[in-house]
Parts: sequence; C-alpha cells; structure tokens
Amino acid sequence: MPDQSQSAGQQLDASYPAPPDYYALFTDSNVARLASTEAEAALDDAELKFLVPPEPPLSGSYAGFGRLWQVQDRLPTLAEQNIPQLYSEGPIDRITELKRLNHSILFEFLDL
Repeated sequence: MPDQSQSAGQQLDASYPAPPDYYALFTDSNVARLASTEAEAALDDAELKFLVPPEPPLSGSYAGFGRLWQVQDRLPTLAEQNIPQLYSEGPIDRITELKRLNHSILFEFLDL
C-alpha cells in the first residue's frame, strides 16, 4: 500500500481524490473468504474487517455527503421554523377554507 505522503501528494494535484487505501483489499479471493466465514470471525482478520459493512445507525445523526442527516426523518413544525400559522388550531372546514383561498386568488388576479 502507498504511504501517506504519496497519497497526500496525489490528492493535492489530482482533480478527483484518490480512493482510500483499503480499496486494494477488495479482491476476488478476499470476497470469497468473507463469504465462507462469519461476520464476527471476519472482524478479527485484518484483511477482511474492511469488507464487512458497518451497522446502520439507529438513533441520532450521521454524516454523509458533507452534511449531518437525522436518522429519524420528521418535518419541523411551523413554530420551529418561525413561520406564522395562517389557519386556526383544531379541526378545519376544508371546503370553506378552499373557497376562501379561491376567492382571494381570483380577486388578486382580477386586480392585476
């Protein structure tokens, strides 16, 4: 495997970053050895431990593509985003609200 100074030099003058050093461990023989052994035994082997994928995160956040992502996706509320809520809390009569919205859009269009 190349040493760190060669790897760092390649990344400075290359338009794409160099692959990680452990890419050379993904050979046909190592993949076949991984298939024949169990995951726990593969973690003890220095050549096979990079071939076993990590466990997915169950809570919190993780980093990917230069950003932090939440494991549990949820939409933030309007109050959390500091956006005023234009309708009242509780049950809403959708037909009345849609008619009011339609009248407002038509009035603004005719006012142009």
